[in-house]
Amino acid sequence: MELSDAGLSWGTKQTIRALGYGASAKVGMKFRPAWWQTEPFNIAKGGISRTDLPLRVCVYPSYNIKSNEGEDKWDPEKPAVLLCSYTWGQDAQRIGSLCSNNTTQDDAELKRLIIHDLARLHARRERPFEEMVTFLEEQYIDHHGYDWYRDQNMSGAFAYFGPGQFSNMWQEIIKPNALGQLYLVGEAASSHHAWIVGALESVIRAVYVMFQGLQNGNEKFEAYDIVLKLLRTGPDNGKNVSEPLKKDGDMPTGLPFHPLPEEMPTRQFYTTKDKDLTASPEKEANEEGVDMTYGAALAVLSLIESFYELGVDKNDTY
Repeated sequence: MELSDAGLSWGTKQTIRALGYGASAKVGMKFRPAWWQTEPFNIAKGGISRTDLPLRVCVYPSYNIKSNEGEDKWDPEKPAVLLCSYTWGQDAQRIGSLCSNNTTQDDAELKRLIIHDLARLHARRERPFEEMVTFLEEQYIDHHGYDWYRDQNMSGAFAYFGPGQFSNMWQEIIKPNALGQLYLVGEAASSHHAWIVGALESVIRAVYVMFQGLQNGNEKFEAYDIVLKLLRTGPDNGKNVSEPLKKDGDMPTGLPFHPLPEEMPTRQFYTTKDKDLTASPEKEANEEGVDMTYGAALAVLSLIESFYELGVDKNDTY
């Protein structure tokens, strides 16, 4: 990706260069019945198994099970998919080396390994290992393995912060760049690494900081106030989750992401609760007992940093 004209700050560029991505791989298998839910295994409510075998973690689905479907609708003979292996780091690289980008026939060794490990993991006195291998091969329909490190659009599964990197580099990821016009979002820009909710929260944080920065330039523009209120308040529909967030023609009263992410505090670290908050640097400088909000301060400081690092001529500003 060409970033030479992106207007990134020095700290953000260094972070992009230094921060690594972790490996992760998954292998799913489709079986004729959901055998793990039946006798003698009786794994009927989902969950995980951990082992020192190469598959490491086996995840049993918590959907399409008897307690959810009901006695009448649940069919134990219906084909089902089991997440046989979920790995990270070096374990994922080893499993990933057996995953094929083409067809399941090209990774027969992966199938053999997973069947072997599943049999070891689930062998019982009633069904010993050799019998378990035969049983699984008979019930097998298909499988699919995926290695995120070999994904051409990802080249890794999730941000993998090394020792000291989170405390030193994460703040460089979340701050605005390019004079407040560029914001990095995604799970790497969240304290909840490797989770979809982290990616969503990073978007809320970035939009909130962006509008606080815009509000610095025009405090009287009502639309900015509406957006900021929308982002920092919850939906006014009580506990009735089926009730819509807004009626036709009305603005919603809040977002389901409320409250703001943990990394998006309202106040700066040193600000006491008895002080009033503002998005205006001028008010903070000229009025007693007033401090800027965390988001507004972050936007202003990043803007100043961009002016210096990008060498913006003061005659080109307003």
